[in-house]
Amino acid sequence: MNNTITLAECAERLRSADDVLILTHGHPDGDTIGSGAALCALLRRLGKTAYLCPNSEITPKLRPFTLDFLPPEGFEPGFVCAVDAADEHLLTPDMRERFSGRVALCIDHHGTNSLYAGETCVDADAAACAELIIALSKELGVPLTQDIALPAYLGLATDTGCFRYSSVRPATLRAAADAVESGIDFYSVNRVFFETRSRAALAAESAVLANTEFFRNGTVAVSRFSLEDAASTRADRDDTNNLSSVLRTIEGVELGVLLREEKDGWKVSARSAPGVDSAAVCARLGGGGHAAAAGATIRAGYEDARAALLRAIAEELGEL
Repeated sequence: MNNTITLAECAERLRSADDVLILTHGHPDGDTIGSGAALCALLRRLGKTAYLCPNSEITPKLRPFTLDFLPPEGFEPGFVCAVDAADEHLLTPDMRERFSGRVALCIDHHGTNSLYAGETCVDADAAACAELIIALSKELGVPLTQDIALPAYLGLATDTGCFRYSSVRPATLRAAADAVESGIDFYSVNRVFFETRSRAALAAESAVLANTEFFRNGTVAVSRFSLEDAASTRADRDDTNNLSSVLRTIEGVELGVLLREEKDGWKVSARSAPGVDSAAVCARLGGGGHAAAAGATIRAGYEDARAALLRAIAEELGEL
C-alpha cells in the first residue's frame, strides 16, 4: 500500500536505511540532480553507503555535480530512493527497467505525485525538491556542509529561475541563505546557469520566437522547437533547457507553451503567471506539474499535437 509520510518520518526512514541508491528523473534538470547529489552527500555524512544512479540523459553542465557520487560497477542497492520524480514513467528507461516497483521512498515537491513509491514525502508548497533536502539535513541533525549545500543551491536556483518565480516562499529563501552561509561559491552556479548562453542557445531562442503564435489578445503564446530546428541551430539540451521560459518573458503573456519535438512525439512545457494554472492545462493532456510550470507529452504529429494543445488551453481558459 502506498503511503505519504511526514518529513520527520522520512528522516527516520533514511536514518535506518543503508546501501542507498538515489534515482533522478529523465531529461534531468538542476533540481533533480542537485537534490540527488545533496541527499547522497547528506547520507554519507550520516555514515551511510549512498550513491547517485547514473542518468543516461544528463547534460554536460550538470554532469560535474554527480561525479563524486556515482556507484562502483556491480553495486546492488538495499534501499532505492527517488528525488523530484513525480511518476515512475519520468525515470529514464534504464532506471525503469531495473527499478520498476522497487522504489522504497520518493522525496518530491509535485502535488501531482502518483504515489508510485512505497512511501512518499511530498511538499507541494516547496519551490524545489532541494528545499526538502535542506530541511532533512536539519531534521537529521547533520550540519549543512558545502558538499551538501552546493548541489542543494543548484536545485533551489534552477527550479526558481534564480529566485524569480512565484513559487518562491520565505522557506525557499531561508534554505538558500543556509546554503550560502556554508561558504559555497554560489556565484559560479549563477554565472553558468543564468548569465552565460552559447551562440547555439541564442539561435534556438530566435527559432522559438520566430515560430510563436499569439492568442487571447496576446495573453497566450504557443510555439514549437522541432528536431529540424535543433539540427539547424546545433543546440544541445544544455542550450535548450530554458527554452520553455522564453515565451513567458514576452510582455503581456500570461501563459507560454512550447511544443518541443522528441523522437516519439512532442513534449509540452507550459509556464504561466499567477492566476493561470499550467498544471490544469497539462493535466488535460495526461501530464501535470505545478500551477506555474507543468508539462506533458503528446505522441502525435505536429498538427495533431498543436490542435490537442489548443483544445486543452481553450477548455481551461475559454475560447482562444
